[in-house]
Amino acid sequence: MDKHKYSLVIILLSIIFQIKCNSPSKEVYFKKFPKQIKINAKKIKNKEVQTTRNFIGILDSSIIIGNHNDNKIIYLVNKYDLSLERRFIRRGKGPGEIPWLRGIDLYKKKLFIKSGDKNKIYTFFLPNTLTEKDLAYTEYMDYTFTNEIFEMEMVNDSLLIYSGCIEHLLTLINNKGETLKNIGELPKKPKKISKVHHDNLYTHFFTYNKKRKKIVVGYYFFDCLISYDLRGNKIFKRKGPDKINPDYNDLYKPYQKKCYYKIKSDYDYIYCLYSGRKSYKRLSESTGINNIKDNYPKSILIFDWEGNPKLRVNLSHECRDFIIDKETNRLITLSLEEEPFHVYDFSKIKQALN
Repeated sequence: MDKHKYSLVIILLSIIFQIKCNSPSKEVYFKKFPKQIKINAKKIKNKEVQTTRNFIGILDSSIIIGNHNDNKIIYLVNKYDLSLERRFIRRGKGPGEIPWLRGIDLYKKKLFIKSGDKNKIYTFFLPNTLTEKDLAYTEYMDYTFTNEIFEMEMVNDSLLIYSGCIEHLLTLINNKGETLKNIGELPKKPKKISKVHHDNLYTHFFTYNKKRKKIVVGYYFFDCLISYDLRGNKIFKRKGPDKINPDYNDLYKPYQKKCYYKIKSDYDYIYCLYSGRKSYKRLSESTGINNIKDNYPKSILIFDWEGNPKLRVNLSHECRDFIIDKETNRLITLSLEEEPFHVYDFSKIKQALN
């Protein structure tokens, strides 16, 4: 090979190497966000809604909330004043009842609910007025795999589920319960570690953006955020800002920090409810179990769709879930307090992002 061709090969190899190094899919560490703000909430007086579950979504002028500890597991709340409008879907084992609320998703005015006692997923059809006494329902699928479903979202006519599998992060299944695609590989389980212990260490939350057709996964015990497309290709992997990297022995210790909780998105940004705090705080000097309290997140980390950290929003109150209402320009959070709703001005977040 002459000197000219040799030099050309070296240049091409160098370009390829640089492209791979700068690829968004490469694992990237970061220490802090370029911007950080703190916003204060307005507390809404409402003792009618005492929830231990999560926001499901916004439907017309209402917010739908799930609560598996009540005798009726779905709450309908007015999104303007956050007053309770009605409750429906009775908890039980009879027709039209759900014994235990697990994965749940709202799609095209239908509630897809995974029952906790059988390998079945039900569809509840929401009427336009939401004033009917009972909701019509049908069995959507009877799946055959044995893993429990913890979260699910509709992807066209299929379901994207997090099922506690020890090999993959997520699974895409059709309406017959058949696996279409496994997405994201988990580290191999050590022989001496139980399946439950392995699943717990790699607990995660996810969101699917229908416009972008992209998935974002955040780990509960690691400050690691990963994005995939529906083919399973990794788009980006970001670690930070707290270098939280526990092993199996750290899981249930009070000092162990927790990371990502709920994840939401729109076309422009990814919004992640994030802790970075110790699991518990002690209420007194006593070592009794009744004197400790869970630490819930007080931050929302915002990334763009290339995985670049854009803004850290520090909230005035702890919460376990949130929802963004673009119409009223509010960020609404849900806590375990007696009056669970806190409302933040979302325009302050938009202003900080510009």
